[in-house]
Amino acid sequence: MKLLIDAGNTRVKWCWYDGEDLPLEPESAEYEDLENSGADLFQVDGPAADDILICNVGGEELAENFRQIFSGWQLTPKFLCSTGQCGAVQNAYKNPEQLGVDRWMALLGAWAIQQDAVCIVDCGTAVTIDVLNDEGRHLGGMIVPGMELMQDALGDETGGIHIEDVDKNDSGTGLLAADTGNAIEAGTLYALVALIDRVRQDVAIELDINLPLLISGGDADLIQPLLSCESTYEPMLIFQGILAAEEGFLD
Repeated sequence: MKLLIDAGNTRVKWCWYDGEDLPLEPESAEYEDLENSGADLFQVDGPAADDILICNVGGEELAENFRQIFSGWQLTPKFLCSTGQCGAVQNAYKNPEQLGVDRWMALLGAWAIQQDAVCIVDCGTAVTIDVLNDEGRHLGGMIVPGMELMQDALGDETGGIHIEDVDKNDSGTGLLAADTGNAIEAGTLYALVALIDRVRQDVAIELDINLPLLISGGDADLIQPLLSCESTYEPMLIFQGILAAEEGFLD
């Protein structure tokens, strides 16, 4: 059994892989839960791990925490890293290691699923947009603040805006809000929806193809229904990438 871990900016997600199928959804927890429970957090059904594979964007301090947490399992976790190429997938960055490992895993996972040109959107603390062409070449990407970061910036940097609790019973039209909290929530949501739609559309025109879109991340459930293009929700995208990087089945 392999324990696969996605150590993100705000939450830790994980799943167990038995060599056949990934689960439909990962488990997830706050880092406070990880601090309190240690390795016990991952033993929901008590399987015995023979490998621990981690996609970590939290830096060396978090990596060291994981090493200490799993020391009692007599296993040394393996930390994935971004490389110039994995199978058919080619990294667009001149310095491949500078591409966030979560984005690299998402690219590998998308190719494992799609095996064709695809736009990949991860709606987490930051929202990332990346594109692969039909040969597996990464064309590059974009990074913007996610919904919560945008909302925090408005509250922190504008003295005239006071973010009240969102009132679900406001008197707005549904799309437009009648209180500041809802206006900020709607504005940040639609800013991301518009960006994703426009980028996918422009790249599709440039490539002269009907570019499919894979979406993942904590805010995907809010963003996906508002997109004008067809999209597929892939909650296991990074875990697909972890397996691809480890097992090398990308041709």
